[in-house]
Amino acid sequence: MQAQQQRLLAAENDVAKHKLDLARAIGLPQGQGFAQTDAFITAPVTIPPLDQSLSTALESRADYHRAASLVRVAEETRKAANGRRMPSFEVKGDYGDLGRAPGQSHGTMFVEGILSVPIFTGERTRAELLESDALLEERRAEAANLRDRIEYEIRTANLDIQSAADQVRVGQTAKDLAQQQLSQAQDRFSAGVANGLEVTLAQEAVVTADENYISSVYALNLAEGALARATGVAEKAIKAFYGGK
Repeated sequence: MQAQQQRLLAAENDVAKHKLDLARAIGLPQGQGFAQTDAFITAPVTIPPLDQSLSTALESRADYHRAASLVRVAEETRKAANGRRMPSFEVKGDYGDLGRAPGQSHGTMFVEGILSVPIFTGERTRAELLESDALLEERRAEAANLRDRIEYEIRTANLDIQSAADQVRVGQTAKDLAQQQLSQAQDRFSAGVANGLEVTLAQEAVVTADENYISSVYALNLAEGALARATGVAEKAIKAFYGGK
């Protein structure tokens, strides 16, 4: 009995801390008391195809957009460095009006053409090209690494969802079996063919099965949340995963 009291005290402490975590997550004051009124929602598990999830992530995630933008900037920088070693022609023009009075004025015009041929800038241009090439390769490697990491996050989330969904099904079966065993133990106790210890053990089995089921549901929700975050559309996907309104 004392051992069970210790477990009860530890469980009550865990409940209080989890309620603080929930209050902080949803924006409630830390000292405000509340009670959960909605039951756990376990929507049917639907795992989107990998190609669809990856495409959605690449279109929605801001970090990948930034990496792609840096690649484009590096490409334009290389084009500019390459263009500086080519000859260029510049035309400047000016047109105005000159005179003491509007009736005595006359137009003025100036046109100038400048042809620039780089002759002694070969090494400087080559250095700029090498620097821009190195920067471009670095940006491309960063973008490729980020894409691989996004795909890894999606794949691991899919594996976790599948595993947790199987655990939820097993946990539900274990709950049903434990409840049946408790009913049978209570019937045998009422009939006088069993003692109270058998009923107590059956009740503990029901509690253990409930705890395992809750843990599996939590793992499933956590995996679905990780997938929604990895795809970059958490606000839209989380409702579809959790089945909420």
